Amino acid sequence: MMRSKAWLVLAGTVALVWATSAQADNAATLVTGFGASITSMKQQTSIYAGGPLTIRIDVHNDGNQPHQVQVAFFAPSAGLSAQTIDMKPEENRTLQFIDSVGFSNLCRPRDYTAQVMSGTSRPVSENTRTARVAPSCTFSAKSTNPWNQMSPDRVDAVKTGMLWSSDIKVENTPTCAQNLKIEVTVVNHSKHEAKNVIAKLTNASGAPEGQSAPFTIAPGGYKAVTFSADQGAFGKLGFALVDPSNSLAGALVNQGMTVDVAAIGVAAQ
Repeated sequence: MMRSKAWLVLAGTVALVWATSAQADNAATLVTGFGASITSMKQQTSIYAGGPLTIRIDVHNDGNQPHQVQVAFFAPSAGLSAQTIDMKPEENRTLQFIDSVGFSNLCRPRDYTAQVMSGTSRPVSENTRTARVAPSCTFSAKSTNPWNQMSPDRVDAVKTGMLWSSDIKVENTPTCAQNLKIEVTVVNHSKHEAKNVIAKLTNASGAPEGQSAPFTIAPGGYKAVTFSADQGAFGKLGFALVDPSNSLAGALVNQGMTVDVAAIGVAAQ
């Protein structure tokens, strides 16, 4: 099997893209048709900081006749797209396809498939390429508490009679092999027993990125709560206390604390 590789830098990390085709290494087997073929797939830019990914696909017409060529591209979650181009004999062209989803998790690879749909006489097995972007990252993490920007008397007024949490303590340096672990002290200044309360983290779109086991705190009590984020969680993660059964009758305050997780390490997979 023929393989081509390219090093990519992803938000401070290095990833390896393997592009493969079903063509054998024996050159004699390559002369089975004529027309357009995909010669490589790679990321368009060397720096990735989140959001959509641009994938560059190089196409070559090795025939002696012009061809109208259609190339299809599939990205997970983003779906199928296609482009049609007119190619001269022996011409090389570069097409750009957008993976509109990109990485939501820097510890999970993304697989792409491209195929020449028309403009060639080769079998499908010889005109299909796949590529995998597989980052392996190290992260840094720090917490932010908006109450630290407020006067003490204002903070006291907000949390009086409420269930509230102390500053987030980051317990470790997360990696793809070791999830982010945090600890908070939850204090119950309300007159109610806090029953089956949950501490959780969410990403920028509001999707869950980890939560604690349910816990109970008597009025006037407090509890140290430790839990881990999901693997590869990164970006600005919001922290909140949730009272699913409304045991506190609304006597709960979230001050908008966040944990900022950034990719800083350099590794390859």
